Amino acid sequence: MASGPRMKALVAGASGVVGRRLAEYIHGLDGWDVVGLSRSAPIGGSDVPRIAVDLTDAADTRAKLGALSDVTHIFYEARFDHPEGQAEPIATNLAMFRNLIDTVAPIAAGLRHVHLGSGHKNYGLHNGPAPTPAREETTRTLQPSFYYQQEDYIRALQRGQAWSWSTARPTGLCDTAPGITRSMIMLIGAYAAISKELGLPLCFPGTAGNYAALYQCTEATQLAKATVWMATEPRCANQDFNVTNGDVFRWCNVWPKFADYFGMKLGPVRTIDLAGCMADKGPVWDRVVARHGLRRQPLERVAMWSYARHLWTPHWDIVSSMTKARLLGFHDVVDSEAMFFRMFDHFRAERVLP
Repeated sequence: MASGPRMKALVAGASGVVGRRLAEYIHGLDGWDVVGLSRSAPIGGSDVPRIAVDLTDAADTRAKLGALSDVTHIFYEARFDHPEGQAEPIATNLAMFRNLIDTVAPIAAGLRHVHLGSGHKNYGLHNGPAPTPAREETTRTLQPSFYYQQEDYIRALQRGQAWSWSTARPTGLCDTAPGITRSMIMLIGAYAAISKELGLPLCFPGTAGNYAALYQCTEATQLAKATVWMATEPRCANQDFNVTNGDVFRWCNVWPKFADYFGMKLGPVRTIDLAGCMADKGPVWDRVVARHGLRRQPLERVAMWSYARHLWTPHWDIVSSMTKARLLGFHDVVDSEAMFFRMFDHFRAERVLP
């Protein structure tokens, strides 16, 4: 890639888990320039050049991005945040995507590719059992989704254009970016720390069915590599791709190893609502912080406890096929068990978890 003309990437959502890791990954590649887009700066800072823009505001988008005629690749990883448990704001998410594309695509004469971040919600696996492993050609569900609206828009717009599009569908995103509360790594680590402080064993807080079901994760760096691959591999043009670590696991097999890692006894499955149970545990967390010399931050900023409902309630397998990506040349694999412990080690070294 370094031998040809330089490419310029625009990464929307550069303060979130996916967009931040993608922007930083591209920033380290030869032959690329990158600009991140977000309303607020990433927590902890970043070396990636950034434009502060509100994509929900068409006028602000045009004012801030209307001169970016040298963009060759657009990576859309933005998402309008909303309270856990509420319906996704479809109209707002579609408007954000359209505001960006309608501003940049017409003026970027050298535009080569538009990438759209998606997820396993395309298959309805968050709502109930569905055929697994989920494949990219699977028929859409009846449930409304802003993913569908965005995909339909870019597919229609691309017809007759020189540039191409792609989408990536990860499952169970994991990363070590600071300040991200919607994180299963922080959920597990903080839940374990509070349980240990209270003298409790490490019980699985989800459902018994979830404990035994098959699940997958996608490390954010794995997703970044796959995203750049599909944006630069001609055979990937105008296609959807699942992106996971490439393996599967059951919580019942890794949870005992988590207990060993945190120096705890393994408890039984005890289905609880972590959002409710953690509502009064701020003082307990403060004791953990003081005992272990951790960075001081309130418990509500450590983890989004309501996210546990999404992770550990489904009693069915959530598995996506990586066959399509493999056949076209993407062969990177991440050992999910090793990933968990590597990320726990990272947060320990950063004095975020004990």
